[in-house]
Amino acid sequence: ISWLMGLWVPHHLKKTWGIAEVRFVGAERLQASVAAGHGIMLTPNHCRPCDPLMLAELRRQMGVAPTIMASAHLFRSRVMGWLLPRVGAFSMNREGMDRESLKMAASILTEAKRPLVIFPEGVITRTNDRVIHLQEGISFLARTAAKARAAQGGQLVIHPLAMRYEFLGDVEKSVTPV
Repeated sequence: ISWLMGLWVPHHLKKTWGIAEVRFVGAERLQASVAAGHGIMLTPNHCRPCDPLMLAELRRQMGVAPTIMASAHLFRSRVMGWLLPRVGAFSMNREGMDRESLKMAASILTEAKRPLVIFPEGVITRTNDRVIHLQEGISFLARTAAKARAAQGGQLVIHPLAMRYEFLGDVEKSVTPV
């Protein structure tokens, strides 16, 4: 189903969110970490609801298929509950201590088969020019996974990602009718 999502995502991003182009700057650093076999944690800011779909472009453009830790409430609908696990997402209950999700995340990082995406802000911020406070569980998870990777002779690498959205059109022309 992931290959099908790869065909649908660019169209959906353009039609629904007005995103015409996705560029990855510094992608060679991520590719080097993948090639080295490191455990990889991707930590993007979270400024729009479509951010996880932007990460789906990693697979399409770079061949890197991340696993995404997502809020448990997203899995409540029948469709999303079926779809999300099939595209590489698993749930995290943000309301309490979700030990099973933390174990799964640590295992993903330790096994180093796929990068793990965690939105460290924990919420959609609606701004892409600053980062709000980061959730405490991220550093705990990183320390735990780094120790496990070191015991196996490997490394854990954290790649902070800055998602920026730019409007390239004429602002006055776009806003005036509204």
